[in-house]
Amino acid sequence: MPKLPHFLKVAAALIVLYSSWGSSYIANHFAIADMPPFLMTSARMLLSAFLMWGISILQHDTTRPGPRDLLRHFIVACPMIVFGSGFLAKSQETVSSSTAALVLGVTPAWLLLGGWASRRLPRPSLSQSIGLLIGFIGLAIISHQTRSDGRATYPLGLWYLLICIGVWVVGTLYYHSFKNPLSTVRSVGLLFFFGGLQMWALGLLLGEGARVHLSAIGLPAWLGFAALVLGASLGGFTSYFWLLRHSTPAIAISYEYVVPVIGLLLGWWLADEPLNAPTLAACALTVLGAFFIMKQTKEADPLAP
Repeated sequence: MPKLPHFLKVAAALIVLYSSWGSSYIANHFAIADMPPFLMTSARMLLSAFLMWGISILQHDTTRPGPRDLLRHFIVACPMIVFGSGFLAKSQETVSSSTAALVLGVTPAWLLLGGWASRRLPRPSLSQSIGLLIGFIGLAIISHQTRSDGRATYPLGLWYLLICIGVWVVGTLYYHSFKNPLSTVRSVGLLFFFGGLQMWALGLLLGEGARVHLSAIGLPAWLGFAALVLGASLGGFTSYFWLLRHSTPAIAISYEYVVPVIGLLLGWWLADEPLNAPTLAACALTVLGAFFIMKQTKEADPLAP
C-alpha cells in the first residue's frame, strides 16, 4: 500500500473488503448459472494467482517461498480457498445469494468458538454468549424462511455453508499463527494457486468437466466471473490477508457486520430475491450478534501475535 498513516491503510483495506466480498454472493449467483461451481472457482483462483504474481513482479518483490512456506500454503489453501470459496459457490446452487450472505454472518460466532476450542481464546463472556445466542436465533429464522421457499435440496446447501464457515475459521486461526516471510501479494497468490489446483481436481472428480460448455456461458455469468476475479479475489482476499498480518483477526473479520447487508440488498436488487420482514429481522440479528461478539474480542485481542 502507499505511504499513508496506518489507520488510513486499515480503513481503505476494510472498504475494499466490505464492498468486494459483499458483492461476491450475487456474482456467484450469476457465474454458477452457466458454470459448474468448483471448476468456475478453480479458474477464478488460478487466474487470480497469475495476476497476483504479476503484480508482485511489477512491485519488484524479491521474497521467495521455501519448502516449508510452500507446504504451509498448500495446507491452508484447503480450508480458506477450497472450503471458503468453492463450497460457498456449491451451496449457492440450492440457496439464494441473500441466504448465503446471512448464514455467513455467523462467522464471528464460529471464530469465537473455534478460538475457545483451540485454547487460543478464553471461555466466552456473558456479552459474547448473548451475541452467540442472538446470532444463532438469526440463523434459525433464516433456516425457517429458506424452508418456506420450497427448495427441496435446501438442507444440503445449508450444510455446505456451515462447513464452509467452520473450516474457514480453522484456516484463519492457522494462517494467523505461523510466521510468513512472504509479502501479502505473494502469499495470497500462492494460496490462490494451490487452492485453484485442489478445486480443479475436486471438480473433475465430481464430474463437472462434462458440464463445461463455453459457448453456452452468457454475458451475466462472465460479468459475475470477472467480478469474482477482480473484486472478491484480488481486492477482497488481499485486503483480508493484509489486515490479518497488519491488524488483528477481530478487525479483519469485522466484515461480517457489513457483508450480510450488502449481500441481502444486492440479491434483492439484481436477482429479485425476497426481502421480507423475517429476512430483515434475521439480517439485523446477525449483525447485532456479530457486534456483541466482536466488541469484546477487539478489546481483549488474545489472537494478536
